[in-house]
Amino acid sequence: MLSLEPQAGQTLRRVKIESSNRKRRLSSEVVSPWASLVIWILVGAIIFGLPLRILSFGYLPGDDALRHAAKAMSGKPWSEILLLRPEITIDHNPGWHWLLGSLHRLAGWDARQLVVFSVIAMFVVFAVSPLPWLKRTEAWLVSITLILLVFPYYADRLMLGRPLLLTTAVTLVVLSLWTRAENRGAVQAMLVTTILFAISTWIHGSWYLLLLLPAAFLLARRWREAVLLGICWAAGSILGAVLTGHPWTFLKQSASIPFLAFGVNAQSLVTEFEPFSGSYPALIVVAAVLAARKFAGLPFTAILRDPVLWLAIVGWALGFRVVRFWLDWSIPPLALWFGRQFQELLDVWAPKMPWVRVAVASLAALILFAVVANDQNGRWSNYGKFECLDAKRPELAGWLPDPGGVLYSVDQTIFYETFFCNPHGDWRYALGFEPSFMRTEDLAVYQELCSTLNALRACAPWVKRMTLADRLVLRSGPDIRPAIPELEWHYAANRTWVGRLPRTQRSETNP
Repeated sequence: MLSLEPQAGQTLRRVKIESSNRKRRLSSEVVSPWASLVIWILVGAIIFGLPLRILSFGYLPGDDALRHAAKAMSGKPWSEILLLRPEITIDHNPGWHWLLGSLHRLAGWDARQLVVFSVIAMFVVFAVSPLPWLKRTEAWLVSITLILLVFPYYADRLMLGRPLLLTTAVTLVVLSLWTRAENRGAVQAMLVTTILFAISTWIHGSWYLLLLLPAAFLLARRWREAVLLGICWAAGSILGAVLTGHPWTFLKQSASIPFLAFGVNAQSLVTEFEPFSGSYPALIVVAAVLAARKFAGLPFTAILRDPVLWLAIVGWALGFRVVRFWLDWSIPPLALWFGRQFQELLDVWAPKMPWVRVAVASLAALILFAVVANDQNGRWSNYGKFECLDAKRPELAGWLPDPGGVLYSVDQTIFYETFFCNPHGDWRYALGFEPSFMRTEDLAVYQELCSTLNALRACAPWVKRMTLADRLVLRSGPDIRPAIPELEWHYAANRTWVGRLPRTQRSETNP
């Protein structure tokens, strides 16, 4: 009898746990139609209202969204826009440029309208991606609010209008799809996942990063799903590459981009490729959520078998090498994990209280809108305040490169803003959106600037190489004319000087 008592106690505990879980499942199925409607209205208002409100301040992203819109309008390959090293012959985002180009041709949208579309569309795609798999929509709203309160800089990333947010959405969809018991390894799930991987490859280009998804399932010891996801990744990457028309070249050059980027010296790395010191508030919030689970009596057995949490951990760890892993591969799955935890906690604490659901959603929406959709200290409006070198301005006649010329600059914002304002400009840029794409001789100039912070000294090789059609653009105030006597200078825009060879060296027919 004594030997049976422990077993009887364990059986009784299992029965109690199963009964409690069954009650939670039944109670969570009690849905109030009016509460669900109100919550969906709130979520829809936030999803569309946030980007619209931010754009109303005159906000424009300061980098890639500008060059994507201009590239789509130009209709030209990158080789006719940038001075590229010979290894770079493809477009890294062919699907995105096809979409924006189609909107330009069919709807007649200009570069600014394409950027506005990019900001709204990419945020909406990200925000709606996990909703079909969450029973409690307000849990996702609470999670996003928490994420943007703890990591306020992530709001800026969500409003960049970049196709990377499509890959983020694909990641959240695949995680949601493959962690549902009925979808694990199903043929339909594999087909959908392969198509999603193909779309991400064609539009965003970073197909190799999607390998982190099967890796997360491996770490969660879900071997079968990891293998099947690996097959979907391989098939989707190949299918997406086929859509480009140059599958092998696309796959090869896309995979080489990280190696080229990290091949430059550390001072030349863009901010997103630099390491970060670790977002320790994330550990505090995760610990608080786990403590809440303990208080609610929820089990912990499945936590370490959860690939969503494992992907967040992997992204966090890799962020110590490159901050983009933290931003793009840790925060999004962390948000999904938080949403699922809040859903379970609400099932326990407010199973049959629709007014609690509405109150929670309303409070989260109010906080989120108040914190993110405000322009305190010009948080959003400052991004849209730039004076570019626009060829349509009469006072700049003769100060932009002549047809076939080159615009030299060691400031990437010069490229983004000038290309955005002049998508049909008949010249090329020495520095574009990625320094490692520059020709060897031009990259040496850029690295010299990063090492010495002396633009005049760094640009000396360019000055010697300049022709009558070329221009050199440097940043400084109106009273600080660049001390390069070989060129004549014009203060063309805010903190922007344009230099060209003296007019005495130009032909009589050249203005």
